[in-house]
Amino acid sequence: MSQFKELLGRQPDPATANYDVNVIVEHRAARYQQSVSKNPWFYYGPFTSFVGAAAHVLIPAMFSNHSEEFPAGKLDQETLKSFFAITGDNDNLVYTPGHERIPADWYKRPDKSERYPETIAIGCNMGEVNTFTLINTTDTKLDSYDFASPTGAVCYAYALAGSLISNVPLVSLLFPLIGMPIQNALGGPTTTECSR
Repeated sequence: MSQFKELLGRQPDPATANYDVNVIVEHRAARYQQSVSKNPWFYYGPFTSFVGAAAHVLIPAMFSNHSEEFPAGKLDQETLKSFFAITGDNDNLVYTPGHERIPADWYKRPDKSERYPETIAIGCNMGEVNTFTLINTTDTKLDSYDFASPTGAVCYAYALAGSLISNVPLVSLLFPLIGMPIQNALGGPTTTECSR
């Protein structure tokens, strides 16, 4: 609770409080300095550094209320407390496990993919420039992948796995040798057809 009180104290006026990225990063830096100065066994490796940064930055990114008044988002004290199951005024805070909740009148962040839907599209050019073909996810037949047939789903899963592990050196060398005969036997398109 002491760390949560420290965070609340960075924006002490409930009327104007906004726990944006700057406030959260400032709080994270203070927590880091506190750990360095008080914990003789403090370790801050590459993974912990990355995860710690991501966890802190996600707080304003995910919890801010994107209302008409604040389209870019505002994370006030009551909203912050609601997500962390904290109630009471700042002098008498109470944590109630299991009572974390999305507050009333809370609006999610705008979906940027609605402005540029092509940026989240799945598909490929069909051997020539400007022939990009989307996979229609609302239909059971996704271009080359007919999900009505069991082999179509397996082919799609194989292609997806191939694209996900293509940056793992040893696996990327072995995957085509092991998987290509399976892919060919099932009759699905190869991963190279969508990676030219």
